[in-house]
Formats: sequence, C-alpha cells, structure tokens
Amino acid sequence: MKNDATLFKNCLLAGFKNLENKREIVNSLNVFPVPDGDTGTNMTLTIKSAISKVNGVADLSIANLAKAMSDGSLMGARGNSGVITSQIMRGFYNGFKDYTEFNIFALRDGFVESYKTA
Repeated sequence: MKNDATLFKNCLLAGFKNLENKREIVNSLNVFPVPDGDTGTNMTLTIKSAISKVNGVADLSIANLAKAMSDGSLMGARGNSGVITSQIMRGFYNGFKDYTEFNIFALRDGFVESYKTA
C-alpha cells in the first residue's frame, strides 16, 4: 500500500534525523572499555548509508524499504556500533518483510527479530 509505505519511509527518515540530532549524546554514552566517544557518530554514518539506499527505492513497498534499510546499513556499517546497528536493521527486515501494512503487528515482529538478530 502506497500510503503505508510512505508512512514507513517517513518514520525511517524521522528516526535518522533524531539520531543525527542526538549524535553527541549517544557519543557520550560509550565509556566501556574506553570512552572512545564515537558510537553516535558510527551509528549515524551507518544509518545515513541506509537512508541513502532507502531514498533510492523506486517501487515503494514496506518490504522494499525495509530491505533497503537493511542492505544500506550493512554496506555502510562503521565501527562495532555500526555493525550492531546493521544487525538490528537486518532483524527488523526479517520480521517486517512479509507485511503489506504498516501496523503495530509489523512493528512488533520487526522489533522482536531485531532483538534476536542483534
């Protein structure tokens, strides 16, 4: 459904913007084993790569957008936190790919599979 896919895409874009805006806060959270201060930056760069792939999706569907998010995050993963983020996106795709509607059940399954994969 076009409206559901558009809504899903807008949610992905908004999530990226929020992460980008909070990057420094996320950077400050990483203190173990050393306070390297780049977790937020690596996650932001990873998701930026995913969003670039999402923006290139011509045939808007929930499955296509989730696949683009997964593939883009894997190809653009930066650092350990980026790799973990890409695994979360892979799990989300696996839980989400069979849905044609953007609803609470799709989100539930996406988050459950993200948890399992990461």
